[in-house]
Amino acid sequence: VQVPDRGADAPRCARAPARPAYAATSVNELTPCSENEPDPLFVENEPDPLFVELNPVRAHLAASPGDYRWSSYRYNADGHPDRILTPHPEYQALGRSDVERTAAYTAFVRECIGPAEDDSLRLTTQQQRAWGPERFKSQIEALTLRAVHVRPRGRPPRAPQHRQ
Repeated sequence: VQVPDRGADAPRCARAPARPAYAATSVNELTPCSENEPDPLFVENEPDPLFVELNPVRAHLAASPGDYRWSSYRYNADGHPDRILTPHPEYQALGRSDVERTAAYTAFVRECIGPAEDDSLRLTTQQQRAWGPERFKSQIEALTLRAVHVRPRGRPPRAPQHRQ
């Protein structure tokens, strides 16, 4: 089961302790952030539901997303009815039936974010970089004319010195 490709959907402006001057409102448009708002972080849309669903697990509030009382995971992955939740369009696009959607959502959460992705998101946030697929990062670099890829920690290695 695959999650539908959203193509060039607008990346959202997530908030982080960063200092870029613009937030992406669409792939082709940048909007100045207000000086009173927290600083933005460019985030590709696709990982957002996973980040939210797995936050209680990362924070050690629950062993799995379905164990957290306030999570929508039981509705999205297990099909448990919840009268206060409305399925979003991305969830509806996962399948034609409830069975297809719940299976797709379960696979999506299980496959997409692991410890390496968590570390990548943390480092990206700390360095004020874009987070998402390489295609997304390249688009943001082209639009902003700024490097958005994560840099390795520490100083760059010295060039080897030749002895005579």
